[in-house]
Order: sequence, then structure tokens, then C-alpha cells
Amino acid sequence: MKLLRRLLAALGTLAVAACGGDSGAPAPTVAAPPPPAVVVTFASDAVALTEGETVDITVRYRINSLPAPLSLTVSPLDRGAGAADYELSATTFDIPAGEGVAGTAAISLAALVDNQIAEGDEAVGLRLVPPGGIRAELDQDLEVTIADGGAFPCVGVQVVATPVESLDAAPDYRRTTLELAQGTQAGAVWFDWDGPYLHDEYCDDDEDCLTFWEERVPIVEVNLVEWRMESSPDGASDLLDLEWHESTPLRFAFHSAEGTCEGAPAVTCTTAGCELDP
Repeated sequence: MKLLRRLLAALGTLAVAACGGDSGAPAPTVAAPPPPAVVVTFASDAVALTEGETVDITVRYRINSLPAPLSLTVSPLDRGAGAADYELSATTFDIPAGEGVAGTAAISLAALVDNQIAEGDEAVGLRLVPPGGIRAELDQDLEVTIADGGAFPCVGVQVVATPVESLDAAPDYRRTTLELAQGTQAGAVWFDWDGPYLHDEYCDDDEDCLTFWEERVPIVEVNLVEWRMESSPDGASDLLDLEWHESTPLRFAFHSAEGTCEGAPAVTCTTAGCELDP
């Protein structure tokens, strides 16, 4: 029995030695990763502009060790604004070669004017993408917000509208607020209602019915909730809160005896929004 206990004790000692035991040897160390070749950050946390404006998109870079020039791709991220809403002057930020230097690089973004006048704010994200084989530390995505600039039916005249919404009390009716701004360079401009009229609902293209209505004063089937006028050194503005039934588009047009409204510019508002038809 004593021999058996001695044998088991010897086996336990061998097992501890095989597993390392308390040998006093230092634990292996893990080498720290090398620093990035370049660190790039956007100069702004966010950027905002209005249709028709252009803004510079600037990045700051800090080069640790870059043996050759580097081009960082600018990748747009669709967050409401599409390719027809903006234009980039370049698709890359060019970073020079160097060691222990810092600097800036910039491209420009132009917000394009379209015929939509009730889009509300739109956004696009910009992401920096390095080429393969380069260790780069890059900033998070930059968000660019584009405010709706409205449309310009006549020289010196701007039309802006809020997004078309349904009424809580009457879901079949739509509402928008129009702002008609006339700058100091605007000439004499007339604002013409083009519907909906009551005969749009009752006549159904019947010529006799239309003649009956046209012989009288046409009745516009639009609820003008409020009409406000404001003035400033830059010009004057009319703000109209309008409600109408969704079954018929809201239409109005512009004309001028001085030729400042070329063609037949008109605005049509439907459930999808308001748009200028030049």
C-alpha cells in the first residue's frame, strides 16, 4: 500500500511539470500593431446647403509614412437625395506621399435645382474608401443635408411649398403652404388659378355643362385657410395655406406682360407633391 501511494505522488509531480506548473517562465508578449500609414477625418461633423448652392467638402489628413500618393474614393450613400439632386466635383480625395506631415484636401458638392417644390430636406452620406493594401484610419461617414430651394417660374420669383399632407379631420383632403417670393428684380407677375373648379367635379367634360359654368364666374374649389403677406429689403412674399380634395389636382400658373415668365410656367400639386411645369 505504501508503495502504491509513493507511485501516485510521483505521477502527480510529473503531471504538474508537463502542464508547465509554476516554472517562473515569463508569458509570451504580443507585438503592438503598426500605426496607420495615414489618418483622415472630415473637417466638419455635418454639412447643410440649399438647392442652387455649392459647398466645399474638406478632409484633414495626418501622414505617418506614405511612400506613394494615395487616392481615397468618395462613396455616396443614398439617404433620400439621388444622383439628380447633387453633383460632386471629384470622386476622390488625393493625399500626397510623405512622412510625419499633415494637410487638407477638398472637393465641392453642388446641390442641383429641380422642378419639385415640396420635397423637404434630403440627405446624402459620403464615405471614405481606401485602396487595398493601405493601412488607413478613416473618419465616420459625413451627412450632407440639402434643403428644398423651390422653383423659379419667372425672373426674380421663387415658389416654395411644404410637403403635401392629408388632413387628420378629413383624410380625403390635402394641404400645403405655398410661399411666393418676389425679389427686388422681379417685374409685374400675375398669379392665375387654374383649378380645381366646381365644374371639374360636376361636368365630366360635358360641353353644355362647361359652357354653363364658363358663362358665370368660375368658382375655385380650394379652401384658402390663410393668406399672409410679408415684406423685407430683399422683396415681398405671399404665404398661402391651401386645402383641396385629393381627387383633383391643385393648379395655378404665372404670366407677365413684361416677358419675365417665359413659356407657360404652372404648378401642379397632387397627393405626391407639388411640381413646376415650365
